[in-house]
Order: sequence, then C-alpha cells, then structure tokens
Amino acid sequence: MYIDLTSKVDTNAFNLIQEEIHTGIANARELAIDGTWSKQLVDNTQSSYPCGVKLLQEAYKEFLDLPEDSLVKQVGLELYNTEFNVFGTYLKTVLQAYDCYYYFKLITNGVTNLDLLTHFPTLYQWIEDTKGSVFSNIKNATIIVCEANGMSWEHKNLDSYNEFIYVRHNLQKPTYLWDNDTQQRTYINSTVAWWNPSNWQGADRVWEQSYALKIEGDFLPGVKND
Repeated sequence: MYIDLTSKVDTNAFNLIQEEIHTGIANARELAIDGTWSKQLVDNTQSSYPCGVKLLQEAYKEFLDLPEDSLVKQVGLELYNTEFNVFGTYLKTVLQAYDCYYYFKLITNGVTNLDLLTHFPTLYQWIEDTKGSVFSNIKNATIIVCEANGMSWEHKNLDSYNEFIYVRHNLQKPTYLWDNDTQQRTYINSTVAWWNPSNWQGADRVWEQSYALKIEGDFLPGVKND
C-alpha cells in the first residue's frame, strides 16, 4: 500500500542535518503556521476521529458565522490579515478547536520562503538535491511538526499533490495507512515513502514531539517502479 523510496535519497546526509532542523524548528517558531489549513476529510464512521471533537476547519466556519460586531470576529480578522501564522492558535483558544500540528512552508508553489531559508539552509540544499534522483521539479516542501501526545486520527489529504515523498528521521511516531474494508492498519516502516493520497492515513500518539518532511512535485519516470 506504500512504496519505500529510501534508496532514492541521501539519508546519510539527511541524518547529518538533524541539529540544524531541530534548532530551526525552535528558532523559527514564530514563522510556522499553526494548525491544519489544507483540505482534509475525516469521518467518525470510518476512522478513529472522536465524535464531538471540533476540527480547526469547523472552528473557522463557526468564526465566519459570528456577527460582524463580535469582538472575537474583529480580533480574529485582524490576526487573519496581519498575523495569519497565529490565527489558528487564536481559534483553538477562543473556539476550543483541536489541532496538534504546525507547519513550516519551506517552498510553496515553487517559491522559496526566504525567511525560513536562513534557518534551514542545508535542508534546502538537501531538498534541491532530490531533483535528479526523485523529482524533475519540486512544487512544495513542508516541515510538519506534531505536538507531544498529539492525536492524528485517520484522514485523507484532499489537496495533496499526487507525487511526494514523506521523510522522517526515524520511526518514532508510527504512521500508518488504514483500510476501512478490512479494518486493518499498514504501518509505514520506511523513513522515505510514497502512498496514494486518496488512502486513509493516520499516526499513533507518542509522548514526544515529532516532525516529518513532505516534498511534493513531479517524479522522474520510473521512480515508483524501480
């Protein structure tokens, strides 16, 4: 259900830049986008998503429905327009939504985030080096940080680019694909992998904070078949 692409990238070089990544995650925290704003599908009839838990997207809809003279609406709109990276934190606080993730958007639609480049220079070079071995071009690159003990129930990423690699330094946070027909999990026992984004995916809860790197773009011919 997934393809192990570890042999396609330089994992030794990736392992050597962990200190830069850890330091960058800490020092660039104010540049991260709090909360999941990508289009996702969750369903408590087909996954472990708990009924009654408010997703950030649901809180955002609730926020939009507030009257214009609401103080929450006024403060939220100001944050949305000027400090969007912390807008999710505000909604999680004031409207009691749940989201255990924050994201560093290193590359978006082919454009490098120059502010983040200063924090992750060697990582950017490593990402660039995947061109020629995995990608013909790179569209997006994102560091995905999950808070300690964060719940990541089964979901589908509806706006995920079809060709990507999901990179982890280790298997500290077990990630899996969920087959609703068989009610079984297939754990992704690879630090570099691809799977069909239309599949349900999730991850087990662990006490530690964890991160993954997702790079999206166009694969070179034969990458998934070699």
